[in-house]
Amino acid sequence: MLLFYFGIDKTTANSAVIIYSAVPLVAAILAHYWIKEKLTFIKLAGLIMGFVGVSIIVLLPLYFTEQTLYGDFTGNHLIAVAVFVWSLYTVGSRLVLTQKLITPLNPTFVSVVLNLLTFILLIVPQQILVITPQMTLHIWVLLFYLAIFVTIFALLLFQFALQHLSSAVVSIKQYLELLLAIWFNLLLVGEKLTRGYVLGSILILFGVYLVTKSNIK
Repeated sequence: MLLFYFGIDKTTANSAVIIYSAVPLVAAILAHYWIKEKLTFIKLAGLIMGFVGVSIIVLLPLYFTEQTLYGDFTGNHLIAVAVFVWSLYTVGSRLVLTQKLITPLNPTFVSVVLNLLTFILLIVPQQILVITPQMTLHIWVLLFYLAIFVTIFALLLFQFALQHLSSAVVSIKQYLELLLAIWFNLLLVGEKLTRGYVLGSILILFGVYLVTKSNIK
C-alpha cells in the first residue's frame, strides 16, 4: 500500500484509479499460471468488462472537461508496481490458505505489524508529528474507525474470502469499491448522475456477475 500512497502523491488520482483497476486482471493471470486457477473465457470477459466500466467512469468526465489523465511518470510506475505487488500478495495468500498452511489471522497479523514497523521507520527519521494539538475527538474517532474497520477488519475479511473463493473473484472488490464510492457520493454529497456513471456501473456489475457466475460453475 505504501507504493500506492507514494505513487498517488506524485501522479493524478485519475491515472491512479485506471492503473490500479488492473489488479483483478493481473491477479487472475498470475493465479492461472502460478497456482493453476481456471481462467475461463467468461471470467476473463467479466474482468475486462469491469475494467472498461471503470475506465468509462474515469475517462468520460476528462473528455468533457479537457483535464489531463497522464500524471507523473514516476508516480504512474509506482502505482503499476503496487498493482503487481498486491496481485502477488493476493495469489500467494490464496495458495497458502487453500493448502491450510495458515489461517486468515496469520497474514492479517503479519501485514498489520509490518505496516506499523514500516510506518515507524518512515516517520522517525523525518521527525513527523503523528499527534498534534489540532487533533480533535472527531479526528480520533475517524482514525480509530479507519484503523480498525477499514484496515484490520477489511484485511481479515479479505483473507477469509481468499480461503473460499478464487483470486479473480476476490479481486473484483476493486471494481465494487469504486462503484460504491460513486453511489455514496451521489446519495450523500449530491453529485450529479451522468450517463458515464450509469454505463460504467452497468458494465462493472455485469462483469462482476460474469466472474462470479464462472466461479460457481
